[in-house]
Amino acid sequence: MKYLGYILGFLCTIQTIHAQEKLTPLPSNLLLKNNTPNHSAKRQILNLPFADDFNQTSYFPDNSKWADNDVFINNTYPINPPTLGVATFDGLNSAGEPYDSYNNSFGKADQLTSLPIDLSSFQESDNIYLSFYWQVGGLGELPESGRDYLIVEFLDADQKWNQVLKINPTDTVNPFKQEFIQVKSAFLKDQFQFRLVAFGNLAGNSDHWHIDYVLLDKNRNPEFESSVSDVA
Repeated sequence: MKYLGYILGFLCTIQTIHAQEKLTPLPSNLLLKNNTPNHSAKRQILNLPFADDFNQTSYFPDNSKWADNDVFINNTYPINPPTLGVATFDGLNSAGEPYDSYNNSFGKADQLTSLPIDLSSFQESDNIYLSFYWQVGGLGELPESGRDYLIVEFLDADQKWNQVLKINPTDTVNPFKQEFIQVKSAFLKDQFQFRLVAFGNLAGNSDHWHIDYVLLDKNRNPEFESSVSDVA
């Protein structure tokens, strides 16, 4: 009986130890800390089409298309992305460090902003649409439902950002989903810009959103394109 008591006590200790185990994301990103963007974005005016599938070797956005360096370009976080390479919104700045040291801090984290694009010669009837694929979590951490979110904003002629889409996270990791947003006449100007902004925990590498296959172009039909199986 004495040995049986020892055995039961040992098993209870093991169960207690396992109950205390918890996986937490790394507080920083060494790949970003050990690398820096080659140079700042080139302030040039782009033309249609604007496209990026993030298939590149650099960990930072292509500065011939994007104006900032917040997101992490990688192949390791997403699950079955449409194309090789994604832009991950991870709550870390371009140096791979948290935006805030306070553990419960919440707010505007990573953003991905296009360079200016000349749309002044187009009309709304030209059916200019912005599209992209998104996934939450992947092999990273799921954003918190009911708190975290991702928005898309367009810059108008008065240099004001207008929210045109808000995405709330799912409770589980789902396949990539495609979104289409039409560029209305109010935004058809010579220096149009769009950006995606993630809101979440600012204290570490968490609340992951993965973006892939961004495309802005004219003469688009979302109903037709969403039914096409695109092999990238």
